[in-house]
Amino acid sequence: MIQTMNRPTPYAVSVDSLSPHEWDALMPTFGDAHLYQAGAYGTVRFGRQRLSHLVLSRNGHLLAATQVRVFRLPGLKGGLAQVRHGPLHWTDNHASPREVLHWSLAALREEYVERRGMLLRIVPSPFMVAEGYFDEVLHEEGYRPARKAGRTDSTIFMDLRQSEEALLANTKPRWRRYLRNAQKNGIEVVSGTSDELLSIFDDFFGQLVARKGFVEFMAIDSLRDIQHGLPDDLKLRVFVGSHEGKPVSAVVYVAMGKTAMYIHGATADDAMHLRVSYLLHWEAVRWARSRGCELLDLNGVHKASSQGVYQFKSGLAGDGEPVRYFPEYECCRNPLSFAAVHAGEWLRFGSMKARMLGAKVRHSLARKQPETAERHP
Repeated sequence: MIQTMNRPTPYAVSVDSLSPHEWDALMPTFGDAHLYQAGAYGTVRFGRQRLSHLVLSRNGHLLAATQVRVFRLPGLKGGLAQVRHGPLHWTDNHASPREVLHWSLAALREEYVERRGMLLRIVPSPFMVAEGYFDEVLHEEGYRPARKAGRTDSTIFMDLRQSEEALLANTKPRWRRYLRNAQKNGIEVVSGTSDELLSIFDDFFGQLVARKGFVEFMAIDSLRDIQHGLPDDLKLRVFVGSHEGKPVSAVVYVAMGKTAMYIHGATADDAMHLRVSYLLHWEAVRWARSRGCELLDLNGVHKASSQGVYQFKSGLAGDGEPVRYFPEYECCRNPLSFAAVHAGEWLRFGSMKARMLGAKVRHSLARKQPETAERHP
């Protein structure tokens, strides 16, 4: 469906004219492509009926594209339209990315705020954060920081434009030492996109969830379904390390556009001492560079609550400092949508905290259970 904008524009706007498969075929066009903007990801996580797509073009040349998650208010005009890590707007079509972003944000506002009466929420991507102008353009187009429950996450970036030797030298001494230990332990590494490798990862991730008492927010079946829906050149990459012929650790990465991202990783309970994950992450860095990626997003660090994870990721990145994501931005003209969305988010945040607390309690009780059994045979 072709839309016209309320103000004169040199661009054509198309809304909901592509299937998720056709949408994913556009992804390689963009240097700022991201997994969370992939049709396969959105279809599996939220359902195809909740996806909407807006495309910006000029003279037949694709310039920008945005996948939007749409949550409608039952029986009413309004709801939530959420863009996570978009709009995609970095192409080789010789257009100014900043100008294209301006028009993309204007088109999104007119479609989802003005026409559909929704609260429109934008979650910037790490690539946009690194470019540095996204915050200013959002303000110029009438978006403001969202007032919502929850925390603003941080991540650590690695600049992959350096040589492999420079990247290795930039890791922290302890991290390099553990990498050498893994190499000396005779670890064999294989990588690929098969269901078999994902199943190996699933086994280790299940052990991690049980060991740490985590709440598992995305089951391995979802990860596998996403994998099946992605085009071959965008599929998740699984790295598996084996010791003496037995798989003992696995990590999952994805590379789209100029950015690679770490997704998940886990090691078998009885193989922690082998430091296999250090070697797997290093091999993933090398793979990302071979794909032409310029930026590696280590995907979340919380120094206060997850000190071990922070030390690992900061050790790999070396002088890479935590970068706080920009806060989510929103635009809304409908008071009903504003009230409903914000009330729902506070309820969801409370439910999530309760789930996490319940998981910690169950984990604590499970660890104490063997001792109780010994005292009361």
